[in-house]
Amino acid sequence: MTGSLLSPAQLVGYVALVLGVAAFLQKSDTRLKVLISAESIAYVVHFCLLGNYPASGSALISCLRNLTSIRSRSPVWIAVYVALGLALGVCCAKSWLGWLPISASALATVAVFVLRGVFLRAVLLVCTL
Repeated sequence: MTGSLLSPAQLVGYVALVLGVAAFLQKSDTRLKVLISAESIAYVVHFCLLGNYPASGSALISCLRNLTSIRSRSPVWIAVYVALGLALGVCCAKSWLGWLPISASALATVAVFVLRGVFLRAVLLVCTL
């Protein structure tokens, strides 16, 4: 049991957890998005090591989405990232439960491009539950 708690995949997962907590402690929206992007990269590695490639792809999309939202607030990017999430859902969702994270991702996409401050953090927090 101890070996699985200290496996490379889990160690990377712990790094992602720390980055996620640190992200929500930031007052700056830009720093929040940068740290969430770093968290997403850690999750890309984590899920690859676990062999969960759809989750890894979703984390990569999340990283790119957050970095894009730092530079642009264009609604075109919202459509692009929601479409990418829907395409991932069509390929990988096996039941209606598989669409819950896709829906949360779409909501988070709108949030990072449109919302700021506490409202942004509240929506992102809800999307992670």
